[in-house]
Amino acid sequence: MITDSPATPHLTAAVRNNAAWCDAVCRSHGTGGTVEGDVWASALRTPPLYPDAVTLSPTATPDDVLPRIDLSSPGASVKDSFGTLDLSEAGFAVLFEARWIHRVAAEPAPPRAGGWEPVVGAERLRAWEAAWSGDGESEGLFRPALLDDGAVFLAPTATGPLTAATHPVTAGAIACPGAG
Repeated sequence: MITDSPATPHLTAAVRNNAAWCDAVCRSHGTGGTVEGDVWASALRTPPLYPDAVTLSPTATPDDVLPRIDLSSPGASVKDSFGTLDLSEAGFAVLFEARWIHRVAAEPAPPRAGGWEPVVGAERLRAWEAAWSGDGESEGLFRPALLDDGAVFLAPTATGPLTAATHPVTAGAIACPGAG
């Protein structure tokens, strides 16, 4: 749930980009979703840590969301991007509240040695994911299909071959060139 968030252009772009990222991850697991009206949703249970639905507008209603997700099995979740839904009658409870935060971009800094570069290949993606999760519990969450889907994973550069054994990933970020 995102609280106290009017639908500004930056917020709307962030929400749509997040829904595009959720869709990319879900499609890599064979459970992609669709956008209808004010909601992105997957009719099938999504991978761990990913919602079954994302509201794309503060005008989304429970009737826009609930019929589009699997309520017959445990674990359904909804990302209420604007903090406007009351899904308590359907058995949902707020897991946490958050805010979208935006900072106006400055001119990019010049490239430097030891900067960031895209992760290329399944082996490097596995190393990136292991470093990202810290505990190995998310193994297989980020699948190689994401690398072909326009999702970009960034990791520190290093000299020599980039493999988990020779250059373990110690930091990383995800950039998803999605909607917005």
